Amino acid sequence: MEKIINIDPKHCRRWAYADRSDFEMGDLFKLAQDIRENGQIEPVVVRPTGDKDTLYEVITGSRRFEAARSGDLSLRARVVNLSDGQAFVAQVKENQKEGISDYSKGIFYSRLLEGKKATKAEILSVAQISRTQLDRFLTFKKVPEVIWRSVGNISKVSVRAAQTIFLLSKKGEAFVEALLEISDEIKKGAGSRRIDEMVGEIIQGESGKIDHEASLVLPSGQKIGTWKKNGIQFSKDIPIDQKKLSKALLVFFGKEQTTRAP
Repeated sequence: MEKIINIDPKHCRRWAYADRSDFEMGDLFKLAQDIRENGQIEPVVVRPTGDKDTLYEVITGSRRFEAARSGDLSLRARVVNLSDGQAFVAQVKENQKEGISDYSKGIFYSRLLEGKKATKAEILSVAQISRTQLDRFLTFKKVPEVIWRSVGNISKVSVRAAQTIFLLSKKGEAFVEALLEISDEIKKGAGSRRIDEMVGEIIQGESGKIDHEASLVLPSGQKIGTWKKNGIQFSKDIPIDQKKLSKALLVFFGKEQTTRAP
């Protein structure tokens, strides 16, 4: 059985698995003003907690709840006895209407799985996403927190971008530092390919930046080629012995690895 009542938001708390992140709460002051002037049209959904002080848990309507609490307003709520599984379904349906960031969805799904409030199969069914898509969502939680702190507002980071960031971060501290360096671009919504390119340029620069378009000139003054982004473009009139050149390159890089070995 359910009922709609007016309650004091100070006697409420958000569900521990609430999926809307703080950075996408929007202008709560403006929302509180709108509720004060026009009323709260859509009630939030709460469930009884059984506690003496915190009477209800807010399942859906986090923004309305926070606006009412900060604006010292009464909260119009629909009281429903929900299990955690039903609460999960209610949140997913709510945010299919209002929309939340991929980051918030990813953290939400990760928390549900960690807290054993839902299985992967249940998430796939309710959220109507593929297993591949769910795996991508879950990478948000696996990315080092230092990167997300540097990005700040993660609302424009897509699931594909998150997967790329995670895979790059696994390559070592130098890659994490590179990701921190481009955090502003990530915040602006840089795509997966662009993130990979920018990190590659930074890592390449640290190991010896290549001067693209620089010429290769023999002591005699003869130009034999030009450095390009993806390698060397040899002059057309230069005879190339592929086997000898390959052997020389292998010897060079073999010495480089020996020199850099700890």
